[in-house]
Amino acid sequence: MEKKTPTNLFDEIRESVSHYIKSTIELTKLEIFEKLSIASSIIAYSAILLVFVLFALSLIFITGGLYLGELFGNTWAGFGSVSLATLLIVIILLLLKKPIKKKITNRVVSFLMEENDKKDKKDKKDTK
Repeated sequence: MEKKTPTNLFDEIRESVSHYIKSTIELTKLEIFEKLSIASSIIAYSAILLVFVLFALSLIFITGGLYLGELFGNTWAGFGSVSLATLLIVIILLLLKKPIKKKITNRVVSFLMEENDKKDKKDKKDTK
């Protein structure tokens, strides 16, 4: 049996601290990868959904333009009405830019905090 000398104890402590630091760094990397993968999947899903929503809106606007054109007896008037309505919506969205950005930011932060809270609760259960 090896005698515990201060040098041996110091080497053991140094090795333990080194192992702890490496494990902590690895855990942090894995947590970052997890959050990035969740965020990228949400972004990809949102992009796919956005493409289909834009396609559906385009068809709705074209249909509305044709319908109003038939009602007014002039295709240009129908598409002009739809264009004016769309322009009005864009102006409203530009005027509400700050509240919309704030709401989106709050949702992202609450999502990240929720994920963090879930992880903390799971960690507490695992340690019991």
